[in-house]
Parts: sequence; structure tokens; C-alpha cells
Amino acid sequence: MLIDISERIKKDELETLKFYCAEYVPLARREDIHMALQLWEALMENGLMSSSDTAFLQDLMDKAIRRNDLLDVVIQYTNSVHVPQQTGD
Repeated sequence: MLIDISERIKKDELETLKFYCAEYVPLARREDIHMALQLWEALMENGLMSSSDTAFLQDLMDKAIRRNDLLDVVIQYTNSVHVPQQTGD
């Protein structure tokens, strides 16, 4: 899922995402980021996202770059990974 959305993010959108993450990723690290996958890695290292926690990534897709198509991809992934457990009666 991360590879898919990374390939669909345009250069100007990546710059917007890096700006949006300025509080969480140091400037020196942001300057070395040239692909969205590198940004995801930095965010995972800082505990802001994981395979089981996509809330921050959803926020980035929705509020930072307003890409509902990519937001839908993240939500679909999240829903497929977190299928509610059924209780046995």
C-alpha cells in the first residue's frame, strides 16, 4: 500500500507532505527525502505510523495534499487489516 501511494504522489505533493511533517522529521532528514517511501520510513521511525496505525497517514492524504483517491487506498488497507474479531456465542 505504501509503495502504491508513493508512486502516485507528485513532486509538489511530496514537498507539501515534508512541510506538513516538519514538526516530526528534522530538517536535515527532510532535505534528504526525495521519495514518499523515505518520508514514510522517517514517520515510522518516529512512531507516527505503522502497519496497524494509519491515522497519521490518513490525515496527510486528507488534510495535507487533499488526495481523496489516496485516502481511500489507505482506508481500504486499514479495513482489510483490521477486520473486527467475531465473538463466539
